[in-house]
Amino acid sequence: MNMERPGKAIKMKHAVTQIKNKNNLNARFGFTLKKGGTHTARTMMLDELTKLLSYVQKTKPAKEAYLKAILEDNCLGKRSGKTRSLSVRHLVALYALAPDITMFKALLYFRNRDKKSRPLLALLSTIARDSIFRSSIPFVFSFSEGQIISREALEKHIDNIEPDRFNKTTLKSTAQNINSTWTQSGHLTGRVKKIRSIPQPTAGAVSYALFLSYLTGERCESLFTKKYTKSLGCSFEKAIELAQEASRKELMNLKLLPGRRATTGRLYESLTNILELKDFRFSLWQVFLPCMLYDLTDTFPDWLSAQRYAKSYFQKPHLLPTPLPKYLEYIVQEFKKFLEDRNVTENSVVVIKGVGSLK
Repeated sequence: MNMERPGKAIKMKHAVTQIKNKNNLNARFGFTLKKGGTHTARTMMLDELTKLLSYVQKTKPAKEAYLKAILEDNCLGKRSGKTRSLSVRHLVALYALAPDITMFKALLYFRNRDKKSRPLLALLSTIARDSIFRSSIPFVFSFSEGQIISREALEKHIDNIEPDRFNKTTLKSTAQNINSTWTQSGHLTGRVKKIRSIPQPTAGAVSYALFLSYLTGERCESLFTKKYTKSLGCSFEKAIELAQEASRKELMNLKLLPGRRATTGRLYESLTNILELKDFRFSLWQVFLPCMLYDLTDTFPDWLSAQRYAKSYFQKPHLLPTPLPKYLEYIVQEFKKFLEDRNVTENSVVVIKGVGSLK
C-alpha cells in the first residue's frame, strides 16, 4: 500500500492554506483571478461608469446606492429592467462598486483628484478584474505604434489561450469588445481599422498602477516595470517622471536622495486614512536604493581554516573559546572591507545573511 509521508502531507496542506489565504486577500483587495470576464459581452463600459459616478455624489456611498441608481433611478438611461440588471452585473464585475473593496476606494480617490486619468484608471481596474481582457496585454503590446491590429488576429490570440472555448460569434464579439476598450484607453485608434497608438499616461494613472502593483506584492524597482505600470504604455523613465509629478500634486510622496533619480516613496497618511488601510501601508521604500548582500555563513570556517592551529581546533573543539574573540575582530574587519570596496553610503541598503550560523 502506497501512503504519503506525514511530512509531505503537512507541507501540501500548508501550501493549500497559503494559496487560499492569498486568494482571500486578493478578493478583499478586489482582484479577480477566475477565468472569463465581462469582455465576452461588453467593453470596460467607461461611459456607463462615468454617468454612474457622476450621479452618485455622496461622500461615502454604500454599494446599495450604486445599485439603486442603476436599477431604480435608471441613471444610465436603459430601456428595460433586464438591461439595467445586466449593467449592474457587468459594472460590479469590472469595478466592484463596493466601498469596502480597496481597489474601488483607490479608484475613486485618484479619479476625483486627476480627471484626465479616468480612462486609464478604468483600464487598470479592468486589467485587475477581467482575465480575458488581461490576456490581451501581451498581444496588443507586441505591436508598434502605427501598426494595424486586426480583429481576426486578436480572435486567433484568444483562441490560442482558450482553445475551443468560444464559438465563432462569441469569439468575434469578444475581440471587438477588447479592441474597443483599448481604443477607449488610448492604446488604439480608429473605428473599424484599429491602429496601435501610444496613450497619454497621467500622474494619477501611474499612482494607481503603483498602488495595484504594491497590492500584488511587487516592491522596489519592479513596481515601475511590471504589468500595471507597463500597461500604461510609458517607459520606466516616464513612469518615474509622472510619479514625481504625482508627488508634487500630493497624490503620493516621492522623496529624492542627492545624486540619484528617485528612491523612497509612500502614499500620504491622508490616503491611508481615507482608504482605511489598517493592515498595510503603501510603501515604495528602496525603489532605487542600491541593495548589497553580505553573507556570514562561511566566515567562521574560512577564519578557522586560516588559523595556525586550525587542525587542533577541528580535532578538539573544546579549545575554541580561547581564539573566538579574534573571530569577532575578523568579522568586523571583513565587513568594513566589504563596505569600503563597494562604496557603501548612508543611502545604501546592506542585507546581512547567515546570522544564524553564528550561534
